[in-house]
Amino acid sequence: VYTIKNGCVEIPEMPYDDGARTLYLYTGGTKGNPPEELRQLLHYMEHTSAENAGNEMLRDIDKMVRTVKQDGEVSLEYMKIFEREEMLIRQGFEQGVSKGIAQGIEQCISQGIEQGREMERKRADDAERELALLKKELEMLKQKNKDLTPLS
Repeated sequence: VYTIKNGCVEIPEMPYDDGARTLYLYTGGTKGNPPEELRQLLHYMEHTSAENAGNEMLRDIDKMVRTVKQDGEVSLEYMKIFEREEMLIRQGFEQGVSKGIAQGIEQCISQGIEQGREMERKRADDAERELALLKKELEMLKQKNKDLTPLS
């Protein structure tokens, strides 16, 4: 059990008690020493069944729970809410998948373009080296031809 009280943020030490309390109940807790009635309530909340309604108050609560569960209007409204949540989850998932696919395609295109540019740069570099080698060979051949020319 966690009890939260209101207080003044600007002056925390100022006494303030409007009587409002918020209780947070943790059904799986092992610390503290809550009263037996609260312990039974927490157990019932975690394992809601008539067998776990160990006192009069819990039997009344269990009766209300069963009545609400049997009320067709409440069940219908619950199903509508459940179906709407499921639909929203499904839509969110589909949107996430669509966005993921779009981003993946975008990345592939970008990577493909970059790889293509890199290949073109490499080809251009290779062509320049090949051209430089051919020019050297041509110069060497010209020099050989010059040397082989008969003297007149």
